Amino acid sequence: MSKLVWGLTIAAVLNYAVLIWLMVFDLAPATGGLKPLDLRVFGYSYYDVLTYMGTLRFETAAMLTGPVRWIDTSFPVLFGLAGVGWIWISSETRGWATRSIALAFPVAYAVTDLIENVYIGRILTGAFPSETLVSTASLLTMVKFACVVLSFAALFLVLDNEAEE
Repeated sequence: MSKLVWGLTIAAVLNYAVLIWLMVFDLAPATGGLKPLDLRVFGYSYYDVLTYMGTLRFETAAMLTGPVRWIDTSFPVLFGLAGVGWIWISSETRGWATRSIALAFPVAYAVTDLIENVYIGRILTGAFPSETLVSTASLLTMVKFACVVLSFAALFLVLDNEAEE
């Protein structure tokens, strides 16, 4: 199982490296240096989205909704599986409740990120996004990042608790 978890971890890291490379170095110059919506840890306003959309050229939007989206869809699955794997391995001596709570965070991250991708896809492919669509996508982005932090915290808490016994 450990080899599988290591493989998932390496795949997730490589996937994220390609994703960041594309979003930051290939696409950011095409948007005047504006950060993609997916990477705005503290969310974004309706005005932020309109400004971002105003900078997008057709080719950039096509890249974001095409190849970048495929990579962005595989990352949460890889991260979620790797996170579940590490927590599962690290919490063998923990009780059912501790294990279940810890496992919930990487799963919540994966689900939230996948849903966020759908909402951002709707923003990017729509003619004029609604304020509700934007606020929901922004909330999902913030929750996604909170789940990443909580996933690592859960893993480290399980490791710390295990070491104390």
